Amino acid sequence: MKAIIVDDEYFVRKGFMHIIPWQELGIEIIGEAANGEIALELMKQCHVDLVLTDLTMPVMNGFELIKQVRAHYLGTWIAVLTCHQDFHHIQEAVRLGAIDYVVKTELEDDTLNKSIARIIERIRVEEKRKLELQEQQQEEEEPWALFLTPVTGEADWELPFELMLPSGRSRAITIQKKGIYVRREDLLQKYTNIALLYTAMDWKQWIPVIIRGVRNLPEKVIVQLLTRYRDEKLFFDFQAQKTGYEIDWIELETKPVATDDAIMQVLKQQWRSYYWVYHDGAFHDLMDKVRERRPTVAIWMEHLKNTVMLWRHFESISESMDWAAACEELLFWEQWTDWLALVRLRLRHHELSEDVCIGILRAMQMISIDLQSSMNQTEVARRINLNRSYLSRCFKQYVGKQFQDVLNDLRVEKATELLATTNEPVYQIAEKTGFQDEKYFSKFYKQQTGRLPKHVRKE
Repeated sequence: MKAIIVDDEYFVRKGFMHIIPWQELGIEIIGEAANGEIALELMKQCHVDLVLTDLTMPVMNGFELIKQVRAHYLGTWIAVLTCHQDFHHIQEAVRLGAIDYVVKTELEDDTLNKSIARIIERIRVEEKRKLELQEQQQEEEEPWALFLTPVTGEADWELPFELMLPSGRSRAITIQKKGIYVRREDLLQKYTNIALLYTAMDWKQWIPVIIRGVRNLPEKVIVQLLTRYRDEKLFFDFQAQKTGYEIDWIELETKPVATDDAIMQVLKQQWRSYYWVYHDGAFHDLMDKVRERRPTVAIWMEHLKNTVMLWRHFESISESMDWAAACEELLFWEQWTDWLALVRLRLRHHELSEDVCIGILRAMQMISIDLQSSMNQTEVARRINLNRSYLSRCFKQYVGKQFQDVLNDLRVEKATELLATTNEPVYQIAEKTGFQDEKYFSKFYKQQTGRLPKHVRKE
């Protein structure tokens, strides 16, 4: 694959040319250009498979270059060189035809190689997909299947079967909580027309996903592929106003690229900062960045849900909220975004300042992830830059409980979880919840719950 690098900064071009192991990735850098106009002249002289371009350049910027390449070189792929702050520019570039982006500030970071590898992998996947589509178009009637996935936990699971032939209902594959898979030939005749199928669905309950290029695979494999698609890609792609989706089978078989640890840490830091509670811009930036970066859903959502479950301890807002149920009912990132937009308003306290509320939210997060230590209120106050007595007063006012009571509740919850789900000795569980003495832990646990730890384990 032949590529060129387009950027008005000389050292950025040279950096990219020399830092990346292009040959190992199957790429040959055949040229460089300082702006879009020079790049187009270069492309007239030789075949180019991939253009890596900056967006902000003199003479001809990257946006115009993308338009020109898409208009005159349909087989050429385009990736964007950008900065962390350019998310809106990235969206516009992708709309114009760019396949992906590379962050310039990663020049001296080992994540740069992963970013380039991600782009190459996407290109290969897309090229393979194009070949598949060309083959499918040669067929007189393209085979496809339907995957119906619920939008809400209240969805009627009998509804999808109304679309099927009686003989096809037994061949449909039901994936618990994820959806129902049925091949085209098992649908009623009128619903083999995709347009009619879309209009027939109650899209407030079910989302239809058309899967093209169907392959005959064991049911176990189909279940695995659809579950991964539902839990990873569709989790971020879902939009309430969209009535259907289409995907090629080869995309189902392509494993998502694992989230870089550095990206996950940045997202977690923004989340734990709690600035998004008070600042609309910070909130929307975080929500958009999560959708854009697509962190591994299982890891990211475990982090969010653990935080949400902490909010149960806020007596001022927890009475009318079933936090555990909310975590189960929210199935897509857009739904989480809408729900968090409402919850953040309830997390504000009309009598306490923003800094104090954010400090207390951070304190709750802090003690929940460090129960093993002997952290006390004095140490927490020091970490969030508040006077101890002032923290104590504000904590009670905001949370509705004393600091020590909340800490005790968290330790009991963690201990109960470990007793029920692990075979760890009681003394280890005591240590993991901040107790150095097993006897004292057992006495404390009984005072809080009315039962000894060993009795809980037997149950």
